[in-house]
Amino acid sequence: MIKTKIRVLILLACFILFNGFSGTRENIPTTLLPKLSEYNVYKGNTRNLTHTEDYTPYEVASALFSDYALKQRLIKIPAGTQLKAVDNSLLDFPIGTIIVKTFYYQTSDADKTTNKLLETRLLVKTKNQWLAGTYKWNKNQNEAILSEKGSRVEALWQNEQGVNTEIKYTIPSAKDCKTCHFSNDALMPIGPKTRNLNIAIKAGKKQINQLKHWQQLGLLANLEPKNFTSTPNYENNKLSISKRAAAYLDINCAHCHNPLGTGAKKNYDFSYEKATNNALIIADKAKIEKEFEKQKMPKIGTNILHKEGLEILKSYLATLP
Repeated sequence: MIKTKIRVLILLACFILFNGFSGTRENIPTTLLPKLSEYNVYKGNTRNLTHTEDYTPYEVASALFSDYALKQRLIKIPAGTQLKAVDNSLLDFPIGTIIVKTFYYQTSDADKTTNKLLETRLLVKTKNQWLAGTYKWNKNQNEAILSEKGSRVEALWQNEQGVNTEIKYTIPSAKDCKTCHFSNDALMPIGPKTRNLNIAIKAGKKQINQLKHWQQLGLLANLEPKNFTSTPNYENNKLSISKRAAAYLDINCAHCHNPLGTGAKKNYDFSYEKATNNALIIADKAKIEKEFEKQKMPKIGTNILHKEGLEILKSYLATLP
């Protein structure tokens, strides 16, 4: 009888050690699920973009321009794990991390604001790589389906004057995702770098450093934010034009134009630390300006000229010899 109890206890200990105290081991995905709803991102009316408790919203210092679309950014990490900041670049993400970015426009009609959901992009970390996928929202706006091919979506977006404007928004293909997210022969996130997250945000009714906030939530290992760089917001016109231009080039161009990116053969390095100290920019400033004016850059994901971004770039290039 005693030997039987000991055997049972040994088997139980082995089971707990292998599966964890919850009794189950979280599955590590190897492929993306066909429907966004299977990730339990949203609850209630999806148009309201109310996320479930599994996900945490986050903000970035400077945002990639995407035809003036609004974006909601969310992250989920497996229970019992933490994010780690190694340096000013990308965080160290635990296996099973899910990064979500939903693109949408807001329109107003009869004093009622409505969200038009366009696409949701997912990055899911597996044991060996990141999986990237784009989920296109259906007409009823209650489900988004994984799409391998790119497409165009007719929508209305509200400009600064409050006028609804028609646009054919471009949803990238799986190949397009790899073009921007491919670095050093691997698919990687772009935005959630330590320096892009090291900013003040509003949490409830108070302002707090986002990295500190994540520590309080238990998502991020202990660190001191002041020991890390903070990328400026290129929309802040109180900053010097060189800092604004560096931030703009970093988030809009550096994912391709860096020594390890898909645009490496052009020899530009538009990362924040290098963008305003690059001899090639001085030599090719006229060419760079024309590329932006003709909307040839950024290469993917834009159909509208980013007037504000172009003005920042032109003002900065005008200061160069």
